Amino acid sequence: MNNILTLFFLSFICLNVNATIRRVNNNASVSSPYATAQAAHDAAVAGDTILVDGSPTSYNSVNCSKQLTWVGNGYFTSIAPFPPFMQNYSTLSFSLNTGSAFSKIIGFVTGNMINLNTNNITISRCFILDRINVNNGAGNISILDCYIHNTNAPYGSILGSPTFNVDNILIANNFIVGGYNGGGVPIVGGVILNSQVTGVNILNNIFYCYQGLPAISIGFGIIKNNIFNNSGNPLFSSNTANVLNNLFMNQTNINYVGQNGNIFVNGSLTASNSVFQGIYASWDDTWMKLKPGSPALSAGENGIDCGVFGGNTPYKLSGVPPIPVITNFQANSIPGNLLPCVLSTRSNN
Repeated sequence: MNNILTLFFLSFICLNVNATIRRVNNNASVSSPYATAQAAHDAAVAGDTILVDGSPTSYNSVNCSKQLTWVGNGYFTSIAPFPPFMQNYSTLSFSLNTGSAFSKIIGFVTGNMINLNTNNITISRCFILDRINVNNGAGNISILDCYIHNTNAPYGSILGSPTFNVDNILIANNFIVGGYNGGGVPIVGGVILNSQVTGVNILNNIFYCYQGLPAISIGFGIIKNNIFNNSGNPLFSSNTANVLNNLFMNQTNINYVGQNGNIFVNGSLTASNSVFQGIYASWDDTWMKLKPGSPALSAGENGIDCGVFGGNTPYKLSGVPPIPVITNFQANSIPGNLLPCVLSTRSNN
């Protein structure tokens, strides 16, 4: 008997032994305890993990009021080396509300915005097709290893409500696009936060923002080890940011280049250049790897690489969650009640 298992996990590492793992699957042919993310949330208790299987049908949205870990299927997994059961995505949008502090969101495609209405939230390895909205009281936020591609609305890809103050935001190892609306009007920026926000760390990202809103607009913070490809000014609108060891492409900035480790390399994400292995493609992320001899290699602070693969939380291709996966299970029953089997697994971290 030869079976390809349709579960996308062996075990979830570092899980509280008293917590429950709840599986969500909205495919009619699959027997699953929960068909909607909201039903799994409502049944869960603080500390549980909710695994949302990939599906051709969106799971729409969930309103969260509990501390939970949400695990999806990643993105850009429609081709090898990923097994067939990973080639559908876990598409789900989130509102993190009071009671959901210390929640984690890993490995999702979000067709709509993520609303952060509480503090101590981690979003990692997600493909965000709209924006992350940081609202009042949403401090201590970590946005890590995401592919944020907002072309849907005249806002920043990571946006703070203009009348609210939030503190301590880490934005690291993401690819962040700000682009055009459907009419071709350049309207979308990158990280747009209230000028009173403090403790913003923007580290090892790649920014690709068109003319219009700035790539970064923050109050006090650190902008370090990033790669910027902007086709127009303003590049920054920052009050007291420390801009260190960044690589600027396409357009230089005399305010920063030549000091504090900031450098300029003439090139573009949409054309062959000396920095990346490939050319920017909106449905692929392998191009972001640095090519041999890239000027971004060792150009960051203390000799780390600029861009998404450097620093403390290197980008994970395709946003695959950090759990092992069974890719093949082969069992053959033979006389004597013996069941020899071959088990193949894939490590995703």
